[in-house]
Amino acid sequence: MLPKVETAARVEEVKSLCAERGLDPAVFALIETAGGVLSADSIATADATDALVFGAEDLAADVGATRTDEGTEVLYAREHVVLAAGAADVDAIDTVYTDFSDAAGLREDAKFARTLGYDGKLAIHPSQVTTINEAFTPDQDEIEWAEAVLAAREEAGREGRAVFQVDGEMIDAPLVAQAERIVERAAAADR
Repeated sequence: MLPKVETAARVEEVKSLCAERGLDPAVFALIETAGGVLSADSIATADATDALVFGAEDLAADVGATRTDEGTEVLYAREHVVLAAGAADVDAIDTVYTDFSDAAGLREDAKFARTLGYDGKLAIHPSQVTTINEAFTPDQDEIEWAEAVLAAREEAGREGRAVFQVDGEMIDAPLVAQAERIVERAAAADR
């Protein structure tokens, strides 16, 4: 976990220092400054970067923003980090939820992060891990939808069709990709 990353060169430097010592760690670049957010694209594409991690608390302090329950003061940065990670095909890990006694708030925040495209979320306290895992694990309805989409894709492929429907919904490549992600997440959670 590499804090306050503002350049791709920083990630590469740390990876090189580790290699000199015979280490090959996964590098999670914390994007938690204005400079880091503005450089997220190049940080994400650095060969040594395995994941981008969004850090809302330090970012707010860096730019002089006041943290709110809604999070609108960091929403642009939160979205930018997940977009940079997605474009570079590295994982995106969302910021901590600081009130570790508020499981309901954490659940909603983690679900929101998932809808933005995040792959996971940092926990500030061990009691948060189960709630975060549940939020990022597809439920049975999502799994059934995804499996139906992938089965229908196979049938459509045999018939030479790229677009098809499942339960009256037109399905094309973006929804197939979403179904694949759901199945992958379900498998990772042994669901």
